[in-house]
Amino acid sequence: MPAKREAKNRHPGAATPPRVAGPRASALSPNVLGVLCAFAAIALYLRALPYGWVWDDRLLVISKGAGGVGAEGCRLLTSLLFRLEWALGYGSPLIAHMVSIFLHGVATWLFFRMALHVGARPGIAFAATLLFAAHPVHVEAVAYVSGLPDLLATVFVLTALLLARSAELCTPEGCRSWKIWPAYAAMVAAVLSDELAIVAPLLLIGLDRWGPVRVPWRQRLTHYSGFFAIALVYLLVRFVSGGGATPTPGSADAVSGIDAAARGWAVPMAVFEYL
Repeated sequence: MPAKREAKNRHPGAATPPRVAGPRASALSPNVLGVLCAFAAIALYLRALPYGWVWDDRLLVISKGAGGVGAEGCRLLTSLLFRLEWALGYGSPLIAHMVSIFLHGVATWLFFRMALHVGARPGIAFAATLLFAAHPVHVEAVAYVSGLPDLLATVFVLTALLLARSAELCTPEGCRSWKIWPAYAAMVAAVLSDELAIVAPLLLIGLDRWGPVRVPWRQRLTHYSGFFAIALVYLLVRFVSGGGATPTPGSADAVSGIDAAARGWAVPMAVFEYL
């Protein structure tokens, strides 16, 4: 029946059938929004590619990619990446800047996933992630080659938290799942990138207590023990390996000017700084 004749013959008291709204063609999926944020973060720092060795980067040049002040302590993964960048770039900072910019894009994408995880709507998460990508506080970490430890630690800490907060691991049977081991591996990589990563267990506890999906303490004790054990072993290894050693000329300690007598204060000063 034609639409006009159907409307004419309809009973005056009859209810009008509701209109079913179809999906918006312009709405972008969260996966697309996350990729857009990553590309925006990379595009913002493309101008850093022609930069040379900036500020503390000269200490990396002195050590010929061995780490210098940028990888002092037990930042083994950072030191290894510095050496690889030096070898691939033949002493040029171009490869190092490319790696830093790429890691900033990865960190931005992980930040977007974390924003969705804590309950933000895709539009809010997109706006917050763009602010994260463009915030001036990240300039030193991204534009300076010596800021690589911060980028690596951020990537691995966010990875560890997202893996540990997966739906399966938050169930009562999750403590016996093998899927927690990739989170432990990311935690190990994080502390071997930068010592700031030892706060990851506290962040996990905070997400469990105040996140959108709350996980009881007793249900997570096994996971907490694993994360804290990694942080404790790292602190012990770093303290023992650095205590009483005399820095050789050209080493990281000699270049950075760290006095051996002051290393005993490293742990309490670090705890105060983290607080």
